[in-house]
Amino acid sequence: MKNKKIILFCFIVSLIILLIASKSSPLYPLNDWCDANAFFTMGKGLFNGKIIFKDLFEQKGPFLYLIYGIGYLISNTSFTGVFILEVISSTIFLYITHKIINLYLKEKYSYIILPLFALILYTSVAFRHGSSCEEFCFPMIIYSLYELIKYAKTNKINNKKIYIVGIMAGLIFLTKYTLLGVNFAFILCIFISLIKQKKYKKAINYTFIYVLGIITPIIPWLIYFALNNAIKDFFNVYIFINLFSYTKANVNIFTKLLNCFICFAKNLCSNKLYILIIFTSLLIPIFNKKINIREKIVILSALICSIIFIYIGGIYFAYYILPILIFILFILIYIVKKLKIKLNKYLYIPYIILIIILTYVISPNTYLMKYKKEDLVQYKFKDIIMQKENPTILNYGFLDMGFYTTTGIVPNTKYFEKLNFDYKKYPENIDELNKYIDNKEIDFVIFVAKGKESFPITESLIKNYKLISQEKQKYEGKTYYYYLYELKEI
Repeated sequence: MKNKKIILFCFIVSLIILLIASKSSPLYPLNDWCDANAFFTMGKGLFNGKIIFKDLFEQKGPFLYLIYGIGYLISNTSFTGVFILEVISSTIFLYITHKIINLYLKEKYSYIILPLFALILYTSVAFRHGSSCEEFCFPMIIYSLYELIKYAKTNKINNKKIYIVGIMAGLIFLTKYTLLGVNFAFILCIFISLIKQKKYKKAINYTFIYVLGIITPIIPWLIYFALNNAIKDFFNVYIFINLFSYTKANVNIFTKLLNCFICFAKNLCSNKLYILIIFTSLLIPIFNKKINIREKIVILSALICSIIFIYIGGIYFAYYILPILIFILFILIYIVKKLKIKLNKYLYIPYIILIIILTYVISPNTYLMKYKKEDLVQYKFKDIIMQKENPTILNYGFLDMGFYTTTGIVPNTKYFEKLNFDYKKYPENIDELNKYIDNKEIDFVIFVAKGKESFPITESLIKNYKLISQEKQKYEGKTYYYYLYELKEI
C-alpha cells in the first residue's frame, strides 16, 4: 500500500508539472522543438515501413525512435501520445528517486523533496521544450545511480541487479550513448572495489553479467537491422558519423578532456544558477559527515564520468547539462536533513500550490500556451499542403520544424531535414537535399531560414518551384522565416 501511495504521488506530480512545463502537453498547440519533431518523424517512419538509418537519416538511437513511434500510434499528428509516455517515464524516475531519498531520510520526506526536485528539473533552461532523449533516459540513469549508492552503503549486490543495470546501460546506448557516464561509473566502482577486496573472480563475473545485460536489449535491434540489410547503416550513422562528423576535429585525449571541461564550464555559464547547483552538489557529498567515504567516491565518480561522457565531443547545447542536474537531489536531501524540515499537514497544500504556480512562472515554455494551432506556421502551411492528394514535402534549410508532424506525412526521401553537420565533414546531407529538388522528387518544399542567415539554395528551387506562401515566427527567441514552394506544373 505504501508503494501504491508513493507511485500515485509520483504520477500526480509528473502529470501536473509536465502538463505545464512540457510543450508535448495537450495544453500546448504543438511542441515546436526541431529535435522532438525529428524524433517523431523517425518514429512515424518506423511504424510505416521505413527502415531507420537506411531509409530515414537521423542521429539518435533506435530505442528513442521506438518510444516516439509508440507515441505516434497513440496520436498520429500531435505529441499527446509522446506526452503520455513522458509522464510514465517521469513517474518511474521520481519513484526511483524516492528510493534514493529513503537511503538517507524517512519516506515522508519524499513528499517534500520530489515536487521541488521535479520543479527544478522540468523548469530549467536545460529541459528546453520537453520530451528530449535525456529526459527519457532519466529512469535508467537514476536506477543505475540508486544501485551504485546502495552498493556503496551496504557493500552488497547480486547478479540480478548487476544484470538489470546492464540492461539500463543497453537502453541508454540505444538512445544516446553519451549519457552512459553513470553506468560507466557503476561498473568501474564495483570492479575496483572487488579488486581491492581481492575478490577477483567476482569482479570478472560481475563484469561479464553487466556486459550480458548491455547486449540483451541490443540483440533484438541487431536482428531488426540484419533482416532489413541495414546493419551497416546502423553502425555508420549512429556510431561512426556521430563520432567523426558531429564532434570537433581529432585531437589527443588530454586536449579532449580539457575541451570537455571547458564545454561543461560554458554550459554552466549559460545559466548562473547551474554554477551554484553543480558546485554545491560537488561540495555537499564531500563535507557531509552523514555520507560515508565510499558513497562520496561513487557519487563524485558518477558526476565526473557524466561530465566526461557528455562533453568529450567538444560541443554543447543548452540541454546537454540536463542529466547532470539529477545530482541536485543530494543538495535537497542535505538541506531537508540539516534544517530538520518537517511535513506540516496545514502547510503542505499551500506548498504544492506554490510549486504549481512556480512551474508556470519559471518555465521558459509557457509563453506558447497563449497561441492557438491556427496561429502557427506549421498549421497554416498544413492547410495549404493537404489540399493536394497524397502530397510529398521536404523540410529544407534547417532542422525538422514540425511540418511532417502536423501534416502526418512520412518523408519519401532519406534526408528530410538539414542536420547540424559542417558541410566539409558531411557534405552528403545538403547535396542530397539539393538533388531531391533538382530531380523534382518533392511536391512542396518548406524552406526555413534562421533570421538573415543565408543557405546555399539550389538554383532548381527557383527554376522548378513557385513560392506560394511565406510566414515568419519566433522560435527560441529568434525570428525564423518560412517559405512554402510548390512544384510548378508542366
